[in-house]
Amino acid sequence: MEKILSKELLLQNLNSTNMFLVKNSMLRIFEELLKGRQGLLSIKDIVFSNKSEIQAGEFFKNFGIYFIEIPQRNLDAFFNVLEQCRSYMPICRKVVLNMYFSDKLSKKEKHKCCVWLNNHCQLGNHHDLILKMLSYPEDGKLLLLAKRYCRQEMELTQEELEAICALPIRTSRKLEVFSLFIRQNKQDFTYSIITTLLNDLKDPSIRATQDEKNKMWNMLLDLLEKNPIVTDVKTFCEMYEKGLVSSDIYLKLLAVYTHKINIYPFLLDTLIEYYSKVVVNEQKRNCLASITNAMFFLLGQKKAPITEKVMGLLLKIVSIWQKEMWFKIDFLPNYRAQMYQGALLVEKVDVTMLKQSLKMDEQLFLMLVSYIREADVKEVLEEVAYRYSHLWQETLEDILFKQAIDILSVMKIIAELYKKESKDSYKQLFSASLVMLLNNLPEKENVSAKAAEILPFMMDNTDLQKLVENYQKSANIAMANYLIG
Repeated sequence: MEKILSKELLLQNLNSTNMFLVKNSMLRIFEELLKGRQGLLSIKDIVFSNKSEIQAGEFFKNFGIYFIEIPQRNLDAFFNVLEQCRSYMPICRKVVLNMYFSDKLSKKEKHKCCVWLNNHCQLGNHHDLILKMLSYPEDGKLLLLAKRYCRQEMELTQEELEAICALPIRTSRKLEVFSLFIRQNKQDFTYSIITTLLNDLKDPSIRATQDEKNKMWNMLLDLLEKNPIVTDVKTFCEMYEKGLVSSDIYLKLLAVYTHKINIYPFLLDTLIEYYSKVVVNEQKRNCLASITNAMFFLLGQKKAPITEKVMGLLLKIVSIWQKEMWFKIDFLPNYRAQMYQGALLVEKVDVTMLKQSLKMDEQLFLMLVSYIREADVKEVLEEVAYRYSHLWQETLEDILFKQAIDILSVMKIIAELYKKESKDSYKQLFSASLVMLLNNLPEKENVSAKAAEILPFMMDNTDLQKLVENYQKSANIAMANYLIG
């Protein structure tokens, strides 16, 4: 009877409005609970309600504080009490975690706390618990626990991530924590992690080994590859120019943007410019393979605007190394094959590209010259006439018969070349072409009758005027024969 009364009194005092009685009752209850079956009561005898003077959270918190203060501690007995109240498990986990942080527990006891927390992790809302664990990321055991609880968390929060981003912790630990959030595949998480990684990498004073920095870059690359781009590519260019990123990583970053060119077509000019800086301006041979792969990928998109820009860069690359044997063996054959296919897609080419293609491959030039800009015809014809005269006839034909360029404007250019020329060989070349073009002018009768008006650029030179007169005679004879017939 005495035992029952004592149990009842303890429970009554626990719910007393007299806080002195409440505190004394709690201490006695804690003592009895740790006795297990020999105690006056068990945790199941205590019912916490909204009207209770002491709520469950406060009760278990004080229970933990009491336990670490007693000299003779039996953690198994303590854990046995907690395991009998499953409905209060979220509270109990916080109590055990707080005990782990106490200096009064031995290393062995702390280890037991970690094991218990690991074994009593169920699906739920572990927000506060995880946040506290992650606040000590240098503690390997807590980091492992945080990972386990993150996997059981119903929903990780932005608050948790931002708290981690702000911690001045070792890079390797921060990356481990980031990996927990990356698995959630949320855009908000991704943006925060990318921003944090970039800010750290842009900081020259960052406390990180080169290996850790490489891991940061690799994580950043992975995030950019798998998610919509949230960072301006110019940021990486600035970091490269400041020496904050190696050329190898820089090119991998550019490749991420390159492979998303169909989503972000406005980046084309910028990417070509940045690739050109590395391979043309700096002439980094060790970067050539990576840049070549990126350019071939762009050519594979088979879009005229892309192809024209890419072929321009490829031709610049060829102009730098085409005399080198290693380039001739390892690169040039593939360059030719790719650019032959690309030449079928272009719509307009500039004079620089045409001149470079002449130096690389005459056949490629003849394929490209068909798409010359009218403003560049004179410069290209001069280049061909004086340096590649064996291509003159084919060049002229490709310009005229595959483009909507006025034949008279081409004749005028050739006439000007003739007038300035003193060598007979070139004069013969130009005059032969003028005769051919005269004979191919439409409305022969009209041209013959109005030669002075239609061909004034040939009437101010004696030799060219004779060509016109011969043309007129031929035209008149042909007309007479037609009428007689």
